[in-house]
Formats: sequence, structure tokens, C-alpha cells
Amino acid sequence: MSHGNAEDADASNTEKKRIFYSANSELLRLHLVVLSKQFKTDTMEFRTIHQIIHIKAEPEAVYKALLDTDIHAEFTSSPAEISPEIGGEYATYDGYISGKNLELVPGKKIVQTWSPVEDDWPKGHISEIEIILEPGSDGTTLSFTHRNLPADKADTFAEAWYDYYWEPLQEYFDSGRSDIIHLPA
Repeated sequence: MSHGNAEDADASNTEKKRIFYSANSELLRLHLVVLSKQFKTDTMEFRTIHQIIHIKAEPEAVYKALLDTDIHAEFTSSPAEISPEIGGEYATYDGYISGKNLELVPGKKIVQTWSPVEDDWPKGHISEIEIILEPGSDGTTLSFTHRNLPADKADTFAEAWYDYYWEPLQEYFDSGRSDIIHLPA
């Protein structure tokens, strides 16, 4: 709980909020993107991205698609190597993104470290993603959080998550290609 210290009063510590909304027949897209200052070092400011997406598939199928090497490569159209074990490592988009599984609750939750290969990404910096899957009346509510993201990259990655993950994932389920996902009865 805040007690009104100088940091709380600092104008640079205020939250920036943006809401993106669009709908089409294939996917209801509702992003609640909150870019809020998480912490600041002497040289860098970091932010957190929050997104809420509705995917027309069962939570178990969404979970499997995100953690299965072949399915992930199929829906992203890019090579992936993913260990579905806690402590296991992954590399997606042909090695552009890599990290480690910190917490896995089948059909419900994925927590991973996350780092891209970019010249201007802070050397040695590791961010963290969390995906919470909840069943809905016609699919899954996917609550996504990306923590410790360099502030100057927050807007770019907020849009990239939609363009390179959520939209292709929904298209994968809509296409019928997801018939290869076999869930336990």
C-alpha cells in the first residue's frame, strides 16, 4: 500500500492506459493494455503490458497450442522448440524469442522468462510473461501479462503480441487445423 512518498508523487510514475477494441466475425478482439511503470533503474524504465483476449477454443487446447513445438510452429508459421516441462527451455520464431518455463498448470496457467534477440534489447535483461486461461461460454478468456519490458519497446510488443500470437492462434483454431489437438477425455 502506498503512503504518498515522493516516488508516488512523481509525474513519471503515473499510469498510461490505452484500450484497443475491434470486432469481426472470426475473433472478438478486446485488448486492455495497461502500460504502467513497474520500476526504474539509473538508465532504464520498465513497463508491464496486460492484455485480455477471447479465443474460440477450450482452455486445454489453447494451453497445448502454446506449449507444443509442432502446434506452435504450425500456428506461427515459424520454427519452434518448446519443452512442456517446468524448468524446460523454449525458443520460438526461429530463435528470436527464448526463455524458460517457470510455472505450468495444464489448461490454466503458463509463466515463462522471455527475451528476444535484438541489438537494442538490454544485455542480459530477462522479462517475464504470464498467461492465465479461463473457460468462457464460447471459448477461453486469455489474460496475458508481460512484466519488466523496456518502456521504449512496450507499445511495439503490445501490438506484436496480437499480430504474431493471438490473431494467428485464433486463425489456427478457426481453420480446422486444430483437429490435431487431442485432449484427454
